[in-house]
Amino acid sequence: PFILLQLLGLVIVGLFPPLVNYLPSKVYLTSETAPPPANPRLQLCLEEYLFPKYDIQADALKASISTMKSADMTMLPEGQIKAMTAALTAASQTMPMIAEIRASGDALQAFLPEYRPLHSEVRDIRVQTGAIDRDLAALEKKRRTARRLGSDTSGIVEQMNELKAERQALEQQTPAAWKTARAQYVKLAGAEKKARRLYRRTADEAYEPVVALRKSIAETSVLAGMDGQIKALSGTVRSAAPADASAAIEEVRKQLNAVSGTSKIKSALLRSRRFLRKENLKPAESAKELAAALQLYDAEVAWRRKAEQGLAAKLAAYDEAIRGTIGARQQARLTEEQADAVADCQSHHRDISLDF
Repeated sequence: PFILLQLLGLVIVGLFPPLVNYLPSKVYLTSETAPPPANPRLQLCLEEYLFPKYDIQADALKASISTMKSADMTMLPEGQIKAMTAALTAASQTMPMIAEIRASGDALQAFLPEYRPLHSEVRDIRVQTGAIDRDLAALEKKRRTARRLGSDTSGIVEQMNELKAERQALEQQTPAAWKTARAQYVKLAGAEKKARRLYRRTADEAYEPVVALRKSIAETSVLAGMDGQIKALSGTVRSAAPADASAAIEEVRKQLNAVSGTSKIKSALLRSRRFLRKENLKPAESAKELAAALQLYDAEVAWRRKAEQGLAAKLAAYDEAIRGTIGARQQARLTEEQADAVADCQSHHRDISLDF
């Protein structure tokens, strides 16, 4: 009975090979060491799962994008407004890009019945010519050895000539339509790959600014909580020794590393600190740069507080609407449903022989 069970298992695996690959793939994709959705190896399968989602949610996605476009963003800095405007434009372009991917894929599939037989014939010829090339290489090595030893090489040369003639005859069997067909296949396959790359880049550009802006707004209280420390630096620079004032500025600058979108403030603080060095001591210039940093800080806190009140909720709703489609690549990990779909897709053989 045990042997019969083993044989039954082998029969099942033989009839349904994807069963062997599905479970390990599913376990891996849901584990703590699972790759992020942006992993290149997951893209084709992830897109097979996502594109039907776009079809189902097309109207809702368009409505969400339209609603976000109409939201008041005037409180944001100019750079943030430009980034969000570009992101919303990119989001609007993702669905037409999916249509382009499908169209290019359909064109490629329509060409395969014509191309596949030619590819198979040429590949068989190249397998044979490859074997001849290996034989020629071995004979050439043997000929050099024989010449070095002073032995007769006429027999080896005769064999090589026969093989070269056989190779030439094989090459002449290459179908006349092969060169044109290969160029057409490369063009069609390249068009599909280019369309997919463009979609992925556009989807990332549509989602990354949303995440960055939400993070900046979410850290408003952290940034505002540093008000006392930052404003106390003015007194420190005036009254403390240059080395102590420099250390105080550096401490605040390090704390700002934990808050996103504060690079301009940190740069101003760094410039202020440089004017406190012994070899470049300029207290007046240091105070000037510090004043600029404080001004930048006040402006940063001000717009974040306004955005926290007037934009955060709309931004969160928009993020929720596009997270599972446009923003899927930028998530930290696959959802359970996505992992299941990708594992199922990866468990099936994908023929890439035509690319070679």
